[in-house]
Amino acid sequence: MVQYICIFLNGVNLVHNFTVLLLLCQLFMGPLNQEMTAPQQPFVLREEIPILMYHEIGTPSGPWKELYVEPENFVRQLDWLKENGYSTVTLDDVYAHWYYKKPLPEKPVVLTFDDGYRNMYDIVLPLLLSRDMKATFFLYPSKFNTPTGLTTEMVAEMAAKGMEIGSHTYSHKDLTKISAAQLEQELAKSKKVLEEITGKPVKFLCYPSGQFNEQVIKESKKAGYLAAVTTQMGKAAHTQDPYRWKRVRINYSTTLASFSKRIAD
Repeated sequence: MVQYICIFLNGVNLVHNFTVLLLLCQLFMGPLNQEMTAPQQPFVLREEIPILMYHEIGTPSGPWKELYVEPENFVRQLDWLKENGYSTVTLDDVYAHWYYKKPLPEKPVVLTFDDGYRNMYDIVLPLLLSRDMKATFFLYPSKFNTPTGLTTEMVAEMAAKGMEIGSHTYSHKDLTKISAAQLEQELAKSKKVLEEITGKPVKFLCYPSGQFNEQVIKESKKAGYLAAVTTQMGKAAHTQDPYRWKRVRINYSTTLASFSKRIAD
């Protein structure tokens, strides 16, 4: 655009055509000035945000039936979220909103999946991508490349396709019942391995089986995690300690009616 203006001006006597020059300046600079001076939208705090907790998406095949959600029920839940105006965001989005005033949509919701089962790649990922949704997957590397676990290649692909990868420690031990050295190892090694696989920073932690105490929180901060989620029932809120964010459990017996109530209430 500047090139064309210069070509035009070369054929114009600037002394006798000052009015033309002024009009050109207004024409090309006007939109830019308007954009620069446009008022910004006011920040709207989302005081509570539901962080949904899932485990396996599939038909129950073990003793822990309530940890499963049937695929058809999961599809209904995703579609309900879309139909009712909810937007999936990551924990990084939530953290940036509450601590750095990053705007969020009117109805944000976080989908989290614990443990790293193979169905997270086979079932969950395609369903999310087809709906332009994203989620956070809390993984522990000792499960990788096992018969029921994700492969490292799957984890890398999930991260590359916009999914957030969080730590579920290295081997899913109860962090309140191990030595100080083991605690440090579980937190640091998981973070390091996941970052090497994904090429992205791992900022968030999920306590295995929801077990934590003050020492676990202290070491989590030391390891470089910004926040952590629990199994305590309820919506996460900006008034909560970031290392004690609550979640909304979704399990086998969760009906669509109870699902909608837990989120909307």
